[in-house]
Amino acid sequence: MLSGAAMTSVRQRLKRTSVRARRTEKDTFNKNFDNKILRGQNSSSMRSRDTFHIVVTDINHNVRDFLQRELEKEGYTVTSVKTGIMAHERISSPLPLDLIILDPELFHGFDESFIEKIVHRRPSLQIIMHTFADSIPTIQPGHNIHLVGKDGQSIGAIKSILHTCFTRFQQNSTS
Repeated sequence: MLSGAAMTSVRQRLKRTSVRARRTEKDTFNKNFDNKILRGQNSSSMRSRDTFHIVVTDINHNVRDFLQRELEKEGYTVTSVKTGIMAHERISSPLPLDLIILDPELFHGFDESFIEKIVHRRPSLQIIMHTFADSIPTIQPGHNIHLVGKDGQSIGAIKSILHTCFTRFQQNSTS
C-alpha cells in the first residue's frame, strides 16, 4: 500500500499525463483540420482527395496497413478491411465508395462472376486487382477494372492508376 505522499505523487503524474494527452489530441485535431483547409476542402467546386473514398483489402495485414498509410499520405480517405465478408458488407453498404483495391486471395470462390456482381451493384466503382503475377485471374482489365501484380514496385502502379481514376472522378463531379 502506498503512503499518502506517494499516492499524491502518483495522482500528480497521472494528471500531468492526462493533460499532455489532451493537448496532443487537440494539436493533432488542429493540424488535421488545418491540412484539410490547406488542401482546399470547401474552397472550390473541384472535389478534394479526402472526398475520394477507397477501400483496401489484402490477406496480409502488413500490405493492407502499408497501402492504407501510403494512400492516406496522398490525402485520400481510406478504409481497410481484413476479411472477404467485411469487404462484401462495405461494397453493399450505402456509404460512399469510389475505388477498391481487391486481393482475390481474400475471397473464397473468387471468379469473374464475383466482379460482375460488384460492377452490377456499383457501376462507377473503380477496381484494382492487386495480386501476384502468377495468380492473376482470367478477368480482363477494362474501364473500371485494373490489374496490378504484387511486387516491390506495385505501390507506384497503384498510385498511377489512382491518380487517373481521381482525375476522372473530379471531371465527373464538376460536370
